[in-house]
Amino acid sequence: MKKLFIIGTGRNGSKLTGKILGTAINKKNRFGEIHHGLKPIFFRDVYLEKISKSNAIRKFKISRDKAIENLSGEIYTEKNHLVVPILECVCEAYPDALFLYVYRYPKDIIRSLYSRNVYTGDKNVYEEGRLEPNKSDKYYKLWANMNKFEKVCWYVSTMMFMCDNFLKNLDNDSYRIISYNDFVKDHSLFVPIFDWLSLDFDIKKIDKILSVQIGSSARSKSELNFKVNNSKIKNTPHWNKWSDKQNEIYRRFFDE
Repeated sequence: MKKLFIIGTGRNGSKLTGKILGTAINKKNRFGEIHHGLKPIFFRDVYLEKISKSNAIRKFKISRDKAIENLSGEIYTEKNHLVVPILECVCEAYPDALFLYVYRYPKDIIRSLYSRNVYTGDKNVYEEGRLEPNKSDKYYKLWANMNKFEKVCWYVSTMMFMCDNFLKNLDNDSYRIISYNDFVKDHSLFVPIFDWLSLDFDIKKIDKILSVQIGSSARSKSELNFKVNNSKIKNTPHWNKWSDKQNEIYRRFFDE
């Protein structure tokens, strides 16, 4: 059974990508953001080197083998940005794993994340497992005094770097990259992805998925090419209205 991991930063369009691929994949073989007994703090602690690589590989493989054992079909698909800090462990557990990286313009990701309750100290399973700098990171000692915007910029830049750094060491046949910003405008960009996975591409099914997609909660109706549930739109100010300070912080992390 092929094992496909849809990766990215979170808020990058991976959920929509999973739904689009799901038009050709048995629903029983398609998962959203799942833990299988491994809470978000597990992935963070591997990154912080609180859990050894060998132990991480063992626990990850046990959890996924258990999830897959009763499945049928040809592809197991997991949309889960939590695995990004342990991608090397995923490869060790499953040497034949495939990876689809969904790229999205970083300012859009930051805007979407900043509209949510991230890095607020809230007590919930996601915030307790939220990524933070390890001891080798230059922001490790500065972290406690960084504001939410700085932390979100750090997170997005770190996650994007980890994805890029991981993929450049893979064989070309093991991964593909697709742009969220592009595929919402041109659905045919999925054709080579479906070919790579040996799946049947049906533009009508994909158009149907996009016709009910609400998009990022940080976006306004005028920015979307598909229907919007207005009750879920937060109308967070666009990044072209960021303050000079916010733009300076962004450039610090992204060298733009």
